[in-house]
Amino acid sequence: MPMFRQGRYATLQVWLEKLPESELQTKPDLCFWYAWALLISDRREEYEQPLRLAERAWQSQANTHKLAQIHVIRGMEVYFKAQAQETIALAQSALRDLAEDDRFNRGIAYLLLGGGYSVAGKVAEATTALLAACANSRETGDLSIELAATEELGYVQMLQGKLCDAVKTYQDVLRRHDNRFHNQAIRANIGMGVIHRAWNDLEASRRYLASALEIDRQTGFGKKWPWLHVENSRTLALTGEMESAVAEHCSRSARLSCSFCIGGGEFNRGGKMARAMQGAG
Repeated sequence: MPMFRQGRYATLQVWLEKLPESELQTKPDLCFWYAWALLISDRREEYEQPLRLAERAWQSQANTHKLAQIHVIRGMEVYFKAQAQETIALAQSALRDLAEDDRFNRGIAYLLLGGGYSVAGKVAEATTALLAACANSRETGDLSIELAATEELGYVQMLQGKLCDAVKTYQDVLRRHDNRFHNQAIRANIGMGVIHRAWNDLEASRRYLASALEIDRQTGFGKKWPWLHVENSRTLALTGEMESAVAEHCSRSARLSCSFCIGGGEFNRGGKMARAMQGAG
């Protein structure tokens, strides 16, 4: 589906919602892409119905390759929840059963495998899988997957204490991202802000975190990640701007109560990032 591969999730979702329900029920591929669009758009409570329609149709056909795509999307859901072992298992199952020429879904599966390993703290395995995701997606021109894998690789490098490598990786994401891939840019800016704070370069830390906040303001994507405000409040406190730091803390508390903050993945990442930076310099 070209619109999905180009990162035009909202456009795809609107187009599919205009189709008659009878059309979706008879076309499992459309149901599958509709489920993807709903999941990526944070309408996770709605994506299960079209996904089940696609799954039942492909089960009746004994279509192993298509059912492997179901493993990919379910792997993305559990990855959002930071369920490491479930993510790894679904990604491995998908890689086993996907068609060899299904490079798009294989790229996502490698990304999920690397993400699952990073959540589990297995940095060597995570690095191998993420590099495979980057190589696969670079060859196929799937920029969204390549940037997501590259950004995740920067996070893994942070966990290893390889801060200079992480900076280069995040810079690559920020240089190549465009207006379709806001979430990768937010994450990369947060990583850069945290690293520069560890290096006591508070001006650079503020600048990168301000960039993440501006993307949040423009798109609303950052409200999935209250730890953006946690990191910004920490930098503001170190610069002596206590009033602004308190305001950021209040903003974080408000966002914790919003409906988007139901998954544990980003909190898991924020906590690990903070621990990795303790004593770093």
